Amino acid sequence: CGANTWQARGAPVGCGAVLTSSTTLQDDLDCSGAALVIGADNITVDLNGHALRSLDGTGVGVDNSGGFAHVTIKNGAIAGFAEGIRSLGASHLTLSGLAVVRCGFNIYLVAGDGVEIKEVAVSGESASTYGVVCESVRNVAIKQTAINGCRIGVEFGSCGLGPGCPPPEDQPPTTGSI
Repeated sequence: CGANTWQARGAPVGCGAVLTSSTTLQDDLDCSGAALVIGADNITVDLNGHALRSLDGTGVGVDNSGGFAHVTIKNGAIAGFAEGIRSLGASHLTLSGLAVVRCGFNIYLVAGDGVEIKEVAVSGESASTYGVVCESVRNVAIKQTAINGCRIGVEFGSCGLGPGCPPPEDQPPTTGSI
């Protein structure tokens, strides 16, 4: 493994870690930039009641920009990042038992399929905070989720021209249920 690539071996996970197997957090992480980066399919990130906190309001709490499939993120808090959870092109993403707060984009999903958000509390402190943004994501299911204090609670839209977006003519609409 590289210096910042982590495999679950009981070792503590640090800020910026690229997770390549299921991981259970043992401590809170206070980070500048990215806290945790998904680096493989079929993994669970169990925050185990701990918090990921940004020290400077930048970066991503949990970043799945690689589009890895069958990823679960659960049981903890993510606070103060530019983006709390980001997923680009991932299928079968599950978010459960989380509090995602005070992030510019609390949950930002682009071009995925089969997303389940359940038992999640999302909150913001200003009119510039977004709750859950889904751009060109198919089959989104949002259940037992509370969203407070955000400029937009839930947005189902198309991807536009952002990172990870297919050409406009290939963009499906977001579909799902709340």
